[in-house]
Amino acid sequence: MNEGGTGQERRKPKPILTDTLARSIKPDGPVLPDRTVKGLKLKPTSRKGRGYWFLIYTSPITKKQPELSLGTYPDVSIAEAREKATEARKLLAKGIDPKIARDAEKAGSAVNDAIPTFEEAARQCYGMKKSAWSNGKHTNQWLSTLETYIFPTLGNRKVDTLKASDFANALSPIWLEIAETARRVKQRCQAIMKWCWAREYVVSNVVDVVTELLPDPTEARKSTPQPAMRWQDVPDFVNNVVRKNRMGSSRPLLEWLILTSARSGEGRHLTWSQIDFKQAIWNIPPCNTKMKRLHNVPLSSRCMEILDEQKAYFKLMNGRAPEPTDLVFPSPRGKVYSDMTLSKFMKDRLVPSDTEGRYAVPHGFRTSFRGWATLNQVDGKAVEEHLIELCLAHVEGNKSIRAYKREDLIKLRRPIMQAYANYLATSTNIK
Repeated sequence: MNEGGTGQERRKPKPILTDTLARSIKPDGPVLPDRTVKGLKLKPTSRKGRGYWFLIYTSPITKKQPELSLGTYPDVSIAEAREKATEARKLLAKGIDPKIARDAEKAGSAVNDAIPTFEEAARQCYGMKKSAWSNGKHTNQWLSTLETYIFPTLGNRKVDTLKASDFANALSPIWLEIAETARRVKQRCQAIMKWCWAREYVVSNVVDVVTELLPDPTEARKSTPQPAMRWQDVPDFVNNVVRKNRMGSSRPLLEWLILTSARSGEGRHLTWSQIDFKQAIWNIPPCNTKMKRLHNVPLSSRCMEILDEQKAYFKLMNGRAPEPTDLVFPSPRGKVYSDMTLSKFMKDRLVPSDTEGRYAVPHGFRTSFRGWATLNQVDGKAVEEHLIELCLAHVEGNKSIRAYKREDLIKLRRPIMQAYANYLATSTNIK
């Protein structure tokens, strides 16, 4: 009988798992229970002193008893194994199967690793599409504009994390300032996200709605005047810049637009058939005007000189006289000049404007003309406002001029346009 007086031998408490026990585990030995965290055990491997951690539990979903692998001893210490097992028990207490949760997390991580950043997607998309592009300039600009305006802020972002507001914020600084470039950059972003959508990296193309977060450039242009050169500075610009080194047609085109106060597209699409040489009138067809109606421009003597110069240049370059359908100001390839050609010409020369922080643009010369016409006299008389508007093709049917015939309106405007041409020729600082 034992000294406890119970008549039965007391059971010794089973020891918890220690490093001493774990290091002594043998390949043919038994599985060692941890005895601090329910179900945590160490299974022997083929090497002494090494084992596999696993947790036996009852799944709240399948009601089966799977094994959850927790790593290898001694790489995963006893303390680390207990911590992992405890976290698994916490999930079980919430009705979550820890093995299913871990498998789902791994799958999600693998999918996330496969999702490219915006720059990675852009370069892959570019690599696939560029072989179909015939325009080398377009091909080069496609990626370079993204490198300039988009990659610095969005390039490292996973495409599935990008929102419409992210693209709006990236485009905002150039959206109104260089609207045409911004429009093209937006189109390229749109193509990239469409490429991602097709590959199920994203669930929609967020760039499709980015314009809802940005101001309408057309409306903004109506309320924000184009940066214009001061009318007092235009003669020096014409004589010292525009009339110098006149190779090609771009400089004569710019001078023509300044002299006539016409819109860029009207001048770029000018053909010889639009010129009435006998009456010295430029008949701009409705298809070329903003208001989609015929606009007649009385031509100054300098405009007629430019036409003679362009005729001679055309014959020199083509070996024949121009046909009525030929362009008066053709590009070097004989095509219509891009709107960006004149804008780049002025931007490259940092032409100052009356708007702080902005350079003058071709369209701004219409404002320059208005400033000159408003503050100067023609034939000793102030220029009437409705005639200024008519010169700019803003108004053609208000009450002030409705009674005039077409010939009379041209007769009223001709001295104004000639006086402006004379003014432009009187530079005080010809170099």
